[in-house]
Amino acid sequence: MRKVLVGAVVLAFGCHGGEEEAPEPGEYFNLKVGSWWAYSTTRGSGLDTSSWTITQPETTFAETSRITAENDGVYTWVMRRDTTEDTSYLFVKADTLMLAMVKRVVLPTDTTDTLVVSDTVPFATCPLVAGSRWSSPRKLVLVGDVDGDSLDDTVHYHLEAEVVRAEALSVPAGDFTSYYTVYSHKFDVASSSYGQTITVTLIQRLWWVPNVGVARWVDKDYRETPDPIEAPDMVRVLEDWQ
Repeated sequence: MRKVLVGAVVLAFGCHGGEEEAPEPGEYFNLKVGSWWAYSTTRGSGLDTSSWTITQPETTFAETSRITAENDGVYTWVMRRDTTEDTSYLFVKADTLMLAMVKRVVLPTDTTDTLVVSDTVPFATCPLVAGSRWSSPRKLVLVGDVDGDSLDDTVHYHLEAEVVRAEALSVPAGDFTSYYTVYSHKFDVASSSYGQTITVTLIQRLWWVPNVGVARWVDKDYRETPDPIEAPDMVRVLEDWQ
């Protein structure tokens, strides 16, 4: 019998004296080296928001997210597709799962810069409750030539998130009660070329399942292009986990 582990947020309640106890954050998030989640991912254009499917699929491939290491309470979380890997870091702060993202981006000057989105992005609260909202502080994440005029621009980032509702969800891994959560990743780009600050909002949608993790995941594939308009849509559905 498969042992159910959790890749992110779970609901884990214990009983004592007939009363419901608040879960311990570590157990609630159940971070464990070796845990993995296998997704079937479809990429293309024409996102159907009623069924959350791609109407014009280009390709379907397998992805696996895995917790590969732990160091002083910080867990290394790797999303892998073929030879491509995206690495993030997870840790618990109070009752919240935090996500740190480090990306390398190639700017128009052909230099490779490291973009640290944040080391304090609240990714999911404990417990997940419909209607709950949270956000992160606005942070400077990049100084570099974003617009191609050979002058440095600045990029600030902050996150706004909301658990919209609890809803039934059916994916290859099973039928679940999920928590539909919308993330708004906001980037304020102060462009020297345009002479003003432009805010780019990237929407990410996750369906969290207690005791399982993220069972459906809808956003864009920025591995193909960093352009938020041209980047293809991407839908991941959970196939299996451990």
